[in-house]
Amino acid sequence: MREFKDKENFLNLVCKRVKAKNLHKKIRKELNDHIEDQKEAYIVEGMDEKEALLKSIEDMGDPILIGKELNKTHKPLVEWSVLITTAIFLLISGGMQYLYSTVEPFSNSVQGEYFSGFLVYAPIGIVIFTIAYFFDYTLLKKYSWILYIAYILFMIAVFIFSPVINGAIYYGPFASLLFIPIFSGLVYNLGNMKYLGIILSGLLCIPPIIITLFIPSMSTGLVIVISCLVILTSVIKSGLFNCNTKLSLGLVYIPTILSSILVFFILIVQAPYRIKRLIPLFTQNADPKGLGYQVNIIRHIISNAKPIGTISIHKEPLEKYLPGWSSDFSFAFIIGKLGYIPAIVVGLLILFLLYRLYKISTRQNNILGKSVSLGCLSILLLQFIGSIVNNLGFYSIFTQAPPLLSYGAISFTFTMFLLGLILSVHRRSNIVNIPSPKPMFEKTLFQNDIIHFEDGKLTIDFNKGLFKK
Repeated sequence: MREFKDKENFLNLVCKRVKAKNLHKKIRKELNDHIEDQKEAYIVEGMDEKEALLKSIEDMGDPILIGKELNKTHKPLVEWSVLITTAIFLLISGGMQYLYSTVEPFSNSVQGEYFSGFLVYAPIGIVIFTIAYFFDYTLLKKYSWILYIAYILFMIAVFIFSPVINGAIYYGPFASLLFIPIFSGLVYNLGNMKYLGIILSGLLCIPPIIITLFIPSMSTGLVIVISCLVILTSVIKSGLFNCNTKLSLGLVYIPTILSSILVFFILIVQAPYRIKRLIPLFTQNADPKGLGYQVNIIRHIISNAKPIGTISIHKEPLEKYLPGWSSDFSFAFIIGKLGYIPAIVVGLLILFLLYRLYKISTRQNNILGKSVSLGCLSILLLQFIGSIVNNLGFYSIFTQAPPLLSYGAISFTFTMFLLGLILSVHRRSNIVNIPSPKPMFEKTLFQNDIIHFEDGKLTIDFNKGLFKK
């Protein structure tokens, strides 16, 4: 057994073996408290202070062994199932782009337009994934307000410089979704403000949602709303706001539902054609050459699909009749071009990926990590499920093309970013030390019990806190 001159030397030797430097402060405090408690016990037994301290340090054991064990406990976690599934999807995506390239008029090229494009943006996506994977997500908390302001300025730049295609800001939808991980940091920092923190969290969502209306992209706006609801629900249930759970959830959901209904009716009044788009869902063969064209073509593909193999439509290649076969309806293209068995395999892989992401997200012990993971997962879930629903002959408000299956550099890199960020949270599960949020103000309405909920009653006392004379 080594002898140590003092407690500081012992603590330094322990921490020297722990690679997660952000945990050193916490480890030192816990070990120090244990040594001090044991020292006090020895003093009570009759030892002098110096002898008691040395005996307490000796009782702790070999600091090098302690450090090694702590390092094993606090090491990065690797979710191999998600990494392997992501790698499989990279291969599937590359195969799909090559398949797209064999379709006229691209088959005359050796690699084709789609596959050559994939060879350019796939490495970029992998780099983005790697950066997100090793990113310290706790910075979302530390710099949440700076990131929020930067996000608003970034969106202004997107509106100025992004190309406009079919009346929409081309880069707008994906750029606006960057708000979701930032929102997790904002909510965490507002956790000490009780009900006021919940209200402010809701108000901070308004600018990004308004931005989506000007893109315009109603589906992106809905993704932001749902993802923010998931984050707020998770944080409220964690107890961070220290408020009545039912009242807090009502404070979030009631205004959201009412405002969503209002916005829906305004959008319908402004553009009644949106209602007409739903008609093909409920009427067989409705308007087959107009609004119901895509739905009827997809249903035709599904009803005539082979287990393995290609079908044709009116003795012509199906891509001639299926708009968006390489983008929005790439999954329907798989069904018709390769068969429903390959499509089922791809669908099961998607479900497995989402399931594993859900499991690692809900297993998170720290509030910030869980909210970041669930927020990113909400985006992926809505994009995957919404796009697959569209590709099965139904209508979904989420018009996003199937992630990783369709052609598109922005969609691919953004999906890789989300996957990397979720895995980053999981990777740091055992090595992060996130302190409780510090008060933004010395006194706030809710910290001083101006507003409190008890016995089913909401009480506002203006004789406390900021209003106290």
